Amino acid sequence: MDSGALDSGAVDPGPRLLTPQEAPVWRAVGPLNVAGNRSCTATLISDHEAITAAHCLFHPVTHHRAEVADIKFVIGQDRDTYAAVRGVVATAILPGYVYSGRKADLSAVHNDLALLELDSPVPADEATPLQVADWPGAGPRGARVDIVGYGSDRRFSASIRSDCAVADTAETMSLVDCVSVPGLSGAPVAITPAEGAAPQVVAVVSAAVGAAGDPKGTLVVSVAPLLAALRAALP
Repeated sequence: MDSGALDSGAVDPGPRLLTPQEAPVWRAVGPLNVAGNRSCTATLISDHEAITAAHCLFHPVTHHRAEVADIKFVIGQDRDTYAAVRGVVATAILPGYVYSGRKADLSAVHNDLALLELDSPVPADEATPLQVADWPGAGPRGARVDIVGYGSDRRFSASIRSDCAVADTAETMSLVDCVSVPGLSGAPVAITPAEGAAPQVVAVVSAAVGAAGDPKGTLVVSVAPLLAALRAALP
């Protein structure tokens, strides 16, 4: 995958807060608090399952995998309110995934996806799961997607990065031209199939591309091709 595909002069408009009208549509998304000292974003995809990035489950220094008792999913958080809070009773990553530390290893990004089994179902009147949709291959070049999550720039309210373009693809990875920040790992990358329809998740955020002072874009990993294997890997 060539990160030079982003050198087109396009300007990332950056994130904005969800409007009051948009927030209910994205209520299935929330911050994932891991071991009380790090945060990612996760998405409810059924009443008892959520997805995030696999690297979110590992300590960046020790590389130890988090205990399920230390993971909390705060669904639909908006400052001091939320739709639901759930613990986690099991997590699954793909058999070939190896955590590489703070610096993302491209060989691991293509399966940087984790499935979380929640400690109790989430009723639809609290949060409606987002449907997982398939992409052709790893995501068609030129496709437009939205990313919603809880980055370090706004930890307690969801922000949206709208109309991000897919610049390149390889295996289950895609490169999009919107810039990510810490905390956005695991955030849903979504399409809206028709005007007025609910968004559908096609991928999750895996890693930023570029230097800290010169961000280029974001690597995302497709969900649908990996979901069956993740469900099979649940203990």
